[in-house]
Amino acid sequence: MGMTEAERRNTVDNPQYNAAVHRLIAAAGKRAGSDINALAGLAALADSVEVALRTAVHQLRNDPDMPASWAQIGQALGISRQAAQERFRGTGLRKPGGQPGEHR
Repeated sequence: MGMTEAERRNTVDNPQYNAAVHRLIAAAGKRAGSDINALAGLAALADSVEVALRTAVHQLRNDPDMPASWAQIGQALGISRQAAQERFRGTGLRKPGGQPGEHR
């Protein structure tokens, strides 16, 4: 019997992956701190992280096997259910600062 998508997602080694990404982001920040030309790249990275966060929330909310509640999302982000809902509900996957319906 195969694993569901939710079970497969839970087997991914996310803590180690996220630690590596944190190190890369910290290194990008250090580079931007000593090179004005790298600052725009760091800002673009921040936008990419926001899009990735919105994508993840969208996928979690729409998981056919085990959709996440706003309370679960809020708890995972360290914010209230209401704050999570206000930040992510109805935004789809638009670019931060973009117009409703603008997808990226």
